[in-house]
Amino acid sequence: MKRLKLIIYVIFAMAFAKANAATIEVGPGNNTIQSVIEAAQDGDVIQLQRGKYKGYISPKGKAITIRGVGKNTIVTSGGVIPTIIINDGEKSDTIIEDLRISGGFRAGGILVENASPIIRRCWIINNRALGSGSGVTVFGEDDEGNSATFVNNIIALNKTRSARPGNQSYAFSVVNSNPNIMNNTFYRNDQAAVYLTGSSDPVIQNNIIAYQTRFRGRKKGRGIEVYNLSTSSTADISNNLFFRNDTGDIAMDGNLVRDIEDFSGPTAVTVTSNFKGNPVFIKRKNLRNLSPRAAEDASFVGNFNFGATFGDTPIQF
Repeated sequence: MKRLKLIIYVIFAMAFAKANAATIEVGPGNNTIQSVIEAAQDGDVIQLQRGKYKGYISPKGKAITIRGVGKNTIVTSGGVIPTIIINDGEKSDTIIEDLRISGGFRAGGILVENASPIIRRCWIINNRALGSGSGVTVFGEDDEGNSATFVNNIIALNKTRSARPGNQSYAFSVVNSNPNIMNNTFYRNDQAAVYLTGSSDPVIQNNIIAYQTRFRGRKKGRGIEVYNLSTSSTADISNNLFFRNDTGDIAMDGNLVRDIEDFSGPTAVTVTSNFKGNPVFIKRKNLRNLSPRAAEDASFVGNFNFGATFGDTPIQF
């Protein structure tokens, strides 16, 4: 009977929270996004209009959605700290979507630590870092053992801040974490697109990883860099498309894997059904034509014809 009362209470509380959720409209101006977040309640949607917003964002553990209207909703920290910091145990009901995230520094555009939010349909571009993720840095997991989900994002043009040894900054850095990294496009970051180390068990599926490029004139760009990964790791690297990454597609402890299916890392790691081929980007040099929504339901399986499918969609550059 007590258990039944508890279940009824939980259902009532969830229904009450949903019924009282609000959509809070915010435009660029005097009020910062963070001040709106401080006043928000679980379930609220903070709707950002077109424009540029300066200052970092932190959900502060709240189950809220922070939503823009697309690439013209620009959030920047001004090159001092990460633009978005999520480190208060947030779960999957904390959602960041439809924003352009730029100007982040130190740990890049987005820092997630011991939390499991969802980040989707965002443009994570032109961020910098020192020795961590220039676009995204993900550490650890929440108190239920879950990590962040990144889906349908553009992660491009993120850069290393310093040439000093040990300061390499990979576009998406995964340290002792298990994020889902799915249906994203990685383009022209100046180090590896994804870096895995420690006790990390990510799912890396259905991504386009192309044209990772040079750092200060030297070839540095790789697709996926695996370094000192736990021998018990169950990372899943599958159904990704690799193309023209300057120093190769997958490297294990500094050694390039010549064939992306000939991966000799930890035996529990799955590396299957990956492809090498031209994604047929349209106007690669023009970021204004990007649209992460175009690949929202994409599924790369078997002998997938990337050119036919992606050559005519707005996701291309």
